Amino acid sequence: MERNLAVLIDFENIAAGAEREKLGRVNVELIINRLKEKGRILVSRSYADWGRFAKYKQQLLREGVNLFELPSHGMGDKNRADVALVVDCMELAYTKPYVDTFVLVSGDSDFTPLITKLKELNKRVIGCGTRGGTSRLIVEASDEFIYYNSLVKERSGRRRAAAPKKPEQEQEEPRKNDTLTVESAKELLLETLDGLQRDRPQPVHASVLKEAMLRKDPGFNEADLGYRSFAKYIQALQKAGDIRIERDRQAGGYRVDQPGSDDEVVEPPRAGIEFGFDGRTQELYQMLKDDGMEPLNPEARTAVIRAFISNVTQRAARNKRATVQWVAQDVSKQIRSDHPGMTNRQARAVLRGLQQTGLLVHSDGDPVRSSIAPFQLSDDNEDRLGRALELEYLKQLAGHGVDLAGEMDAIGTLLLSEEEGANYLEGMLAVVSDDLEQTRVEE
Repeated sequence: MERNLAVLIDFENIAAGAEREKLGRVNVELIINRLKEKGRILVSRSYADWGRFAKYKQQLLREGVNLFELPSHGMGDKNRADVALVVDCMELAYTKPYVDTFVLVSGDSDFTPLITKLKELNKRVIGCGTRGGTSRLIVEASDEFIYYNSLVKERSGRRRAAAPKKPEQEQEEPRKNDTLTVESAKELLLETLDGLQRDRPQPVHASVLKEAMLRKDPGFNEADLGYRSFAKYIQALQKAGDIRIERDRQAGGYRVDQPGSDDEVVEPPRAGIEFGFDGRTQELYQMLKDDGMEPLNPEARTAVIRAFISNVTQRAARNKRATVQWVAQDVSKQIRSDHPGMTNRQARAVLRGLQQTGLLVHSDGDPVRSSIAPFQLSDDNEDRLGRALELEYLKQLAGHGVDLAGEMDAIGTLLLSEEEGANYLEGMLAVVSDDLEQTRVEE
């Protein structure tokens, strides 16, 4: 179901945070584009003394943000902006019930009671702020928090991966024409696809992808690029190796995924071959598969991890960047000879699980969240990576309400090899239980 968003920006807070953390002039386009991946933005307002921030006005107007003027007066400027934002937020919550998600762009802990009240009204709350200027209270109170630093880092990574551009080009410079070029249209599609899969790591239906692209750029039209339909456009991108598509036999049309190693879609293995489970084990397997973290069997999973470590190590030795997207293609090719029934998607699902462990990190040590972001391995030990992945599977199952202790037989069949016994599984369950209990205490 598509979400309806209201975006409220404490502009002085986010601008000061970006300047303090040397992120350059705050780029509202990065924030708005990320939010458009999550749903329709029905309301967008920004609060500040615009006499002080006049240089940002055109950028905000381009993004469709309404500017609420709060002229400076004495020493109470900060509180005036906060109070105005809170009043408008509560008015929207009570008068526009169709707005189901509120986005507060501020790291100020003063907004924590507002977030709590919105959640009491059954509203989803997304926070956004700079890493150094955001209170831990507001992060933990939100349903989701987006760090502006991460958006800047992702944009820089995409630009380095794309065709070379003039080094002096400003980050917040708008597109110079109204018609998308072939390259900018492809960049829009890939960026949108990655954003959608960040929240739900599964192939995206073509119609959902196009709707999200139009939210980001309403002027997108595949006809301007010489294609009669969106289906023809994504077929051309698959032939070029930029994406993978597959037929959706239930809903019709196509589903779009990150590129694999082949132009043609490889059919998944038939039931009972290579990765077949049954009974309760199959149900648990399906839960993880639906989450985009298909666990495979222990032998195949270990093969993927081993190939993954080898590929990342080789890339580092050649000073080549490693991203989940690129490494997944290489890993799929490498293990196909030993596991001919394994699809590109299955190999990539294991790598997504590894990404969830937090062991794939940026150069500053923060975990990567995007499949196109460059990463380093914080631990390249095969056994420890395998154990971290198994723990991530258990946490995922616990999140679905699975009684881990009561399902030990099915879980053991799903995740463990014949050499690994009940004591090993009990130890993993104890770790997961401790982590979940710690999370509840912190909440």
